[in-house]
Order: sequence, then C-alpha cells, then structure tokens
Amino acid sequence: MKLGLLFVLLFITAALSAGDFTVIIDGFFPGAEGRNIRLMKFADQITYTHKEIDDTIVDNEGSFGFRFNIYEPVYIFYRIDHARMGHYVEPGNSYGIEFDPVDFDTLDDRRNPYLDPWYFGFELHEEKPSFKLNKTITAFNDTFDDFLLEHFSDVVIPRLNKQFEDLRKFTDSLFQPEIDDNSFFRDYYEYKFALYYRIANIRDTRRLLDDYIIDRPVLYENPQYMDFFNTVFDKYLFAGSRDIRINDLLVTVNKQSSYHALMDSLGKDTILLNEVLRELVMLKGLKNMYHHPDFSQRNVFSIVEHVYNYSKFPEHRTIAGNILKGFTHLKKGYPAPLLEIEKRNGETISLDDYRGKFVLLNFWTTWCIACLAEFSLMKELNEEYEDRVAFLSISVDRHIEDYKLFMKENQLPWDFCHFNNDFRLLDQYEVRGFPLFVLIDPEGNIVRHMAPFPSRGLHRKISRTVYDWDRAKR
Repeated sequence: MKLGLLFVLLFITAALSAGDFTVIIDGFFPGAEGRNIRLMKFADQITYTHKEIDDTIVDNEGSFGFRFNIYEPVYIFYRIDHARMGHYVEPGNSYGIEFDPVDFDTLDDRRNPYLDPWYFGFELHEEKPSFKLNKTITAFNDTFDDFLLEHFSDVVIPRLNKQFEDLRKFTDSLFQPEIDDNSFFRDYYEYKFALYYRIANIRDTRRLLDDYIIDRPVLYENPQYMDFFNTVFDKYLFAGSRDIRINDLLVTVNKQSSYHALMDSLGKDTILLNEVLRELVMLKGLKNMYHHPDFSQRNVFSIVEHVYNYSKFPEHRTIAGNILKGFTHLKKGYPAPLLEIEKRNGETISLDDYRGKFVLLNFWTTWCIACLAEFSLMKELNEEYEDRVAFLSISVDRHIEDYKLFMKENQLPWDFCHFNNDFRLLDQYEVRGFPLFVLIDPEGNIVRHMAPFPSRGLHRKISRTVYDWDRAKR
C-alpha cells in the first residue's frame, strides 16, 4: 500500500515537472523608471487578501519583468504606487505589457486613491495565439455589460427572462469556439450567467444550486464562480437554509465551541452534504458570526483556528488563516505591523527601538491642513508624556523635497521620517486618509488604530491608557 502511494506521488511530481507551468511577463513603463512594481494575486476569494507573488524595480530604460509558476489560470494585478490594474495569466504563456507613459511628478496627491483609485492604462500582448483568455473575457464582458445597460431598468422584472435567454443564445454562438477550447473561460462564462440569473430572479435558488453548485467542484481561482458562491452563500446560514436553525448554531458555537458539532449541524441541509462545500460555507458563515453580537468571538476564533490547523483541504487552511488575520489585524491587543524606516538624520528605526514606551504613530502630509493643525497640540502632548510616549510622525508626501522643506522651516521635538515610497507600509497600516493616528503599547501591540485626533480627545485616550497599563502591571 505504501509503495503504491509512493508511486502515485512520484508520478504526480514527474507530471508536474514535465509540464510547462512558467509564466513570463516582459513589461515597459515609460515614466516609472526607478519605481517598485509589485505583482499580486488574491490569496483567496472569500477574504480577498492580497498575496505578493514578486516585486521588481523598473530599470532606467523603463523595462521590467517577472517569471513565476502557476498551475491553473489566475487573475494577477500590478501595484504601482497607489494604482492597481491587472489581467489573467495562464500556465506556459508569455506576456508583453506596455503601459501608457505617466509623469508621476504631476499626479495629484490630494486625490484619495481609495475613493477614486489610480489606474494606468496598458496594452497586453499574449505570445501564443492559442492563448487569448484576456481578449475573450473582455469581449464577453463588454457584450454582457452592454446588455445590462440597455435593460438596466428591467433587470429585476421577471419578463426579462426572454431577453436573457436571447442574450445567452447570441453569446453561445459568438463564443462557442472559446467555450469549447478553454475550460477556465467555459466556467467563467457559465457562472457569469448564473450570477445574473440569481440577481435578476430568473431562476430560484434551489434550481441554481442544483445546476451550478451541487456535485460540482469548487473553483477557487475562478472569479465568476466565487462571485456566484459569495452571493448565494453570503447569509445562507442565517437566512438562506431551510434546514439550519439559528438555535443550533448558537449551541454549537457558543456552548460547545466545536468544529465537528457545527459541521454536523450544517450537514442537516442536503445542499451541504458534500464535505468540501460544507466546510467552505461554514468558513464564510464564521467570518460573519465573528461580528455578530449573539456569537462568542472567542469560540468563533477557535473554530476557524481548528480549520486552519486541521482541514483536509489546503485551500480552506489558506482561507481560514486569512480570516484569522482579518480578526486580528490592527485590532486591540494584537501586534502592530512591522515598521522599519529611515529618519531624517539617516538612522534606521523600527518599533523595537521604542520598546518600553507607548508609541503614537502619525501619518501625515505637508499639504494636509488638518495634519498641520494638530502639530501644536501634539507638541503639548509630547511635552507632557515624553517620558512615557514616543511620538513618530511619518510623512506620506509624494515629493520628498516638500517634506524636507517643511522640516527645515519647522523644528518639532519628536521623531520624523519620510515613508520613502514604501507603499507596503501604507497597506499594512491601512492608511486611507490623513492624518491617521495609531497608539501602540510598550510591548508593540495595538491599543487603537484610528485613534482620536489631538483636538478630539487624544489626550484623554493617552491618559486613560497609561493609567490602565500601570494599574495592570502593579
């Protein structure tokens, strides 16, 4: 038996190594010379956590490149400064991407990239003619979206059924060769229609589940499948299932705190007889339960942790890990993200340098009037708490010369530094606007992310936090 298993493993390994799973990307981005480009994907499409595949620096000629392995088609995206744009890649294909020229010096810092995202246009070339996934998906989406725009006012009216069926016949004939040749596009195509059958109430939920979910594999990397899955199962445990009772959920989570009891409870629903689907729906439900006042956060955390440690399905371990990160990231009592940055005097500092003191971390810009208005009160706070609290202000100015000029004209008595175009740092601390204040305890744990401004109660928050800390340590 062991020899047979070993043979199977060796066969799979040989098959993988024999295949061509390498993706090559050669890029050109005039104007981005010297800038960092991060190549990303979604670690999973339940939490949509970003996973960095690789990063590189655009050279002096405006060129950059990536080379990596994948084993199925994946949507990847590029992070350049605040911008994000992407496309699909398939194993064994090479891509040439040429971005439109950009003068980064002229970009408007005052535009909030989270409300109004940056996007840099590009043209994509796929080396192998047989690989045309991006063009096919774009053409299909354009056709589908044009239909929705034309029938927008009727999209929830049952009589739209005929128009949808006419659209389906038209796109079937238009994209049949691609549907036959590319399984990823075939699934993408099917679940795009499935999602809008659901949204437009053209088919009832049970029929959709029979047609598209039950006895079908979970397509973790296909965004249309996952959009459909997330829409159908978003509140399924609370309102969608006819067989799952809220009281059963409360007992298995709050009283028993048991993964196995919860799985058994969900198994009463015949739609969830498949263990893979049931565990995935459970994870989605637990993600919602954590923020529901009727459920014990500690017990929800424990059950998700069990999946992370023991699930038979590697995709679910990944999802569970990302859910746990979402529960703890920037939350009170959990470690602050790592920070290592250069001060204005050239020294490199990190949060570890402030161990034993509270840290008030402040993200700001020279053009932010509200940021500058808080500095006078921060000066007073620094004078009062300098023995207990270290102040660190990080400038997020695009032009470092603006930061340097401000520091030359304003002598402020605490640590300042520029973010040095470290956009990972801004991601890690979820810097979405300015100013942002983050209070960190002497052991490096978050006290409060998005702490009050000095003009709106920060003094009271610091005073109370220091008092509670000292009392707890007695």
